[in-house]
Amino acid sequence: MYDPPTLVWPNYPGSGASKRINKEDGQGGIIASWATNSGIADGNWAQRVDAQGNICWGDSALRVFPYGEAQYDFCSDGLGGWFFTTVTFSFVTYSTSIFLQHVNAEGQMTLPDSGLAIHTSATGLQSPRIAPDGNGGFFLVWQDFRPPYSTFGAGYRQHYDAQYQPTWSDDGILIAPNFWGYELFPDGEGGLIVHGAPNNSYYKDVYRYSPNGNLMWELPQISEGMFTATMIPGEPGFFYIGWSIWANATVYAQRIDIEGNIYWPTSGPGTGAIITQSDEFDITEEQSSFGFHYPYFYAMYVYYDEFTPYMPPNYLFAQSLSLEGERRWGEAGTFFAEVIDTGYVWVPTNIVPDEQGGAVPVWYLKQVYQVYAKHIRDDGSIGGPTWPPPYEYQPGEPNLSVSNQTVHYTLSIPGEISIGLYNLLGRQLSSTSFFHQQAGVYTAPLPIDGLSSGIYFLRVAMPVGEAVKKVAVVR
Repeated sequence: MYDPPTLVWPNYPGSGASKRINKEDGQGGIIASWATNSGIADGNWAQRVDAQGNICWGDSALRVFPYGEAQYDFCSDGLGGWFFTTVTFSFVTYSTSIFLQHVNAEGQMTLPDSGLAIHTSATGLQSPRIAPDGNGGFFLVWQDFRPPYSTFGAGYRQHYDAQYQPTWSDDGILIAPNFWGYELFPDGEGGLIVHGAPNNSYYKDVYRYSPNGNLMWELPQISEGMFTATMIPGEPGFFYIGWSIWANATVYAQRIDIEGNIYWPTSGPGTGAIITQSDEFDITEEQSSFGFHYPYFYAMYVYYDEFTPYMPPNYLFAQSLSLEGERRWGEAGTFFAEVIDTGYVWVPTNIVPDEQGGAVPVWYLKQVYQVYAKHIRDDGSIGGPTWPPPYEYQPGEPNLSVSNQTVHYTLSIPGEISIGLYNLLGRQLSSTSFFHQQAGVYTAPLPIDGLSSGIYFLRVAMPVGEAVKKVAVVR
C-alpha cells in the first residue's frame, strides 16, 4: 500500500530499537511504539501512522518517556487519545515507580515529559499492562514484590479514574501469587477481564472483576502456555483464547462469554475446539497467532519436521473456525508457504482477518530482514502472487572488507543496511543506516568521528546476515 514503506521516525539519529509494539488506532492506521537505550536518543517513543501512510506525530516522533525501558505498554483512552505506561527504578529514592503518560487525540502529551508516577514501591515493580475502562480512565495489572511475595512476586490489579486517581485501593488488589503471562481488556460493562498464569503454572486462568474491583468469577486452567496462550476480544459479550501445544502438535481455541460460560467443547484443562493436529510434524508454540472478525476465528501456525537432519523445512498454515467451533478450511487448514531452515521464520507472526471472511497471514524472515504476507480467501483458497523460493546463500556471504577507513560490501539481494561500531564491552558508539539499497557493490565511510585510538568491533547488518570485524582506529 505504501511505496516506499513509511518511516515512523525519519529524524532518528541512531539505529536499532527494542520492544516494538504496534496497535490499531481504530481509524485504519496504527500506533507504533519502541524503546531505545543505546546512548543515542534514549527513551520510549511513539508514532501514529494514518490509513494513508502519513505520520501524524512529527518526523521526530513523540518521546513519551525519557527512560527507554523495555517494560512498557499502551492502550486507547477511548476518546481518540492514548495512555502509555512504563516502570523504572530511581537510584535517588531507591524505589520503583510505574509512570503514566497521556497523548490526546491531537498528538499532544498532557502530562510532564517524565510522566506521572501513579504507583511507587520500595520492594519492586515490573511488567505493567494497561487497558481502557471506557469512561476516560484505565485498568492496570503489574508484578509486585511486596511481602510476602518478595521472591517470586505476585500479580496486582488497580483501576484509575479519568483524573488518574486509584479507585480500588491505595496499593492495588492481589490477583494471584507468582502471576505471569497476563493479558487484560475491559469487559464492556465497566469491569475487567484478565488472562494469566497463577502460581508459576503452565496453565492460565481467566478472571472477571466488577467495576468495584470484586472478583465475579474465575475459570481455572482454561488455556495452556504461560507466555503463548493469547486472549483476544470478540463480538460484544464474548472473547476468545488461542494456544498451541508442542507436546501433541495441536492448536486449540476457546470461546467464552463475559458470564464465564464456555462454548466450545472441553475435555479437561487447557483444551477446547481443535484448530489443527498432526502426528507427522512438530509445532512451534511461539509462532502461532490468532485473530477474530465476526463471525469467524482465525489462526496461523508453523509446523516443522524435527527428523530432517539439515535445514528442516517450516510449513506455514492458517485455519478458521465458525462460531460453533467447526473448522472451515479442512482438517489441516490452508498450507500457504514453505520456508527452508527453522531459523528463518521468526516471531512475531500475525494473522489479519479481512472483511470477506478471509485473512492475511504475516510473517518475518529474520535471516533476510524481510516481512511477507499471503492472502487466503473465504473458502480457504490462496490468493495473491506465488510464494517466492527461499534465498540460497552464496559462499563467503555476507561479503565485507575494510580499508583506508572505508567499508566495502556487496549486496546480492536488495535490503536494509546498517553499520555500527562498538567498544570491547559491546556498547554501540556510532552507527550509519542506509535503510534500503538495491543489489550491487557499495562503499561507506567507517563511522569513527569522535572516537579515540583503540580497537573496536565493526558490525554490518545486511539482508543475508551479519558480519563483525575488529578494526583499529589510530589518531
